[in-house]
Amino acid sequence: MKKVKVLAIAFLVSGVLFSSSFIQNFFKTPAQIINDEIKVGWNLGNSLDCKNDYGSLSVDKAETFWGNPKVNKELIVSIKKAGFNCVRVPITWQNHIDENGKVDIKWLDRVQEVVDMAYGEGLYVIINLHHENWAVPKYENKEVAAKKMCNIWSQVGQRFANYDNKLIFETFNEPRFIGEDIEWTGNKEGYEVVNYWNEVFISHIRNMEDGNKNRTLIIPTYCEGVSEDILKGFKIPSDKNTIVSVHIYLPYDFALNESGTNKWSKDKKEDTYEIDKTLENLHNYFNKNNVPVMITEYGAIYKNNDEDIKNCLEYLRKRAKRFKIRTIVWDDGKNFRLIDRHNYSLNETILEGVID
Repeated sequence: MKKVKVLAIAFLVSGVLFSSSFIQNFFKTPAQIINDEIKVGWNLGNSLDCKNDYGSLSVDKAETFWGNPKVNKELIVSIKKAGFNCVRVPITWQNHIDENGKVDIKWLDRVQEVVDMAYGEGLYVIINLHHENWAVPKYENKEVAAKKMCNIWSQVGQRFANYDNKLIFETFNEPRFIGEDIEWTGNKEGYEVVNYWNEVFISHIRNMEDGNKNRTLIIPTYCEGVSEDILKGFKIPSDKNTIVSVHIYLPYDFALNESGTNKWSKDKKEDTYEIDKTLENLHNYFNKNNVPVMITEYGAIYKNNDEDIKNCLEYLRKRAKRFKIRTIVWDDGKNFRLIDRHNYSLNETILEGVID
């Protein structure tokens, strides 16, 4: 009994050596810890994710195919100085794979070069399979696409095997029924196939060598949607080092409809209701089940309305933060531009809305 008391006192005294963050993290899953460490993120959109649906696309031309300049270190440093600690790097692979499934080594080299620009600055980096036309979640395509997915991730995983957990792998971007009437709503088939791909992806990465066994992974809902049907159809993974990814462009008429309104106000319920309801649903479906969820894309089309965009994105970000949901703003260098990729000047008004 005396020994137990001595040990107890020793433990209490030694407690001063442990920070409050250590105590808090003790009860969290690995994914929750990483999720908490990511404060605010930025998307390097329309660069490495460019694609050509009507022909080939050389490595030299791919990155600038949609009009943005090649990525350089100055751009990444500017993003870091602005206050972001995470960069999501969307990547399209379909134009850079031969008939035997081998990724063009020049493309893989360039991907690594861009990743290193951010990783070398101490930023979290997320890479994915972004615009892959073959990733249509149909039953008849389930196994074929899973094989292609694993083949790409095998090569990517091998290349980045020794990178630590500041590099995160994301299965797919917005897997969906491309071009169909139910493209953005999906159905039971779509939900089940996406769930299957997520399970295969997790298992495949976990069976790799080195750092990939313990790497934090991100998996999407169907089309990274947030409707109640999509959330109900999503299968929560048993893997404790996995984050769920969704995209939010709400309200639609303001955020995505080019012909829609350019006005938004936190004082109008019609402007805030969808945002509030969606975040509450995400919290209930995921956070309450100890599964972190991340908004890996959000934003609003620019309509000469800097202040309204700032107010909307700030409202969403702050509400999300209450639920410990992290946000990564979409920037395509054009309609959703936050930073000018030629001179690295920032839209300071909109920046206020997306930075803590």
